[in-house]
Amino acid sequence: MKFTQENGGGRYRVRGYDATQVTVEWGVVDEQGAPQLMSEALGRSFILTPDALLTADLPESVGKLSNEHLQPLVDAKTEVLLLGAGLASVFPAPELVSWLSRQGIGLESMNTAAACRTYNLLMLEDRRVAMMVLFD
Repeated sequence: MKFTQENGGGRYRVRGYDATQVTVEWGVVDEQGAPQLMSEALGRSFILTPDALLTADLPESVGKLSNEHLQPLVDAKTEVLLLGAGLASVFPAPELVSWLSRQGIGLESMNTAAACRTYNLLMLEDRRVAMMVLFD
């Protein structure tokens, strides 16, 4: 039986996770044109899409989340946002959920481990997915 590795159309994917960090992996091409894998273990809040890793100016809790933090997802034409906030599923304020819906973005709140697994699956299906992980 022949096995092949499926990397999907996206560059950024979750390589691993635990209670304190998420490891993100992506491919780059070096100066000689050779492909290289890069990774970063993140213990701070971030947004991950198949095309980008965003870490600047993000809150540490769902209660501090605002439209401005999520605007890059609107600009990227994201279809679904997976929100991971630790061990439990936590929803943002109803006004923010409504704003996301008006922008055409569905929201799924789940624990961080489930968000990581779901992100990789949807990314491999070439969905316009984003994952936001918030660390307290």
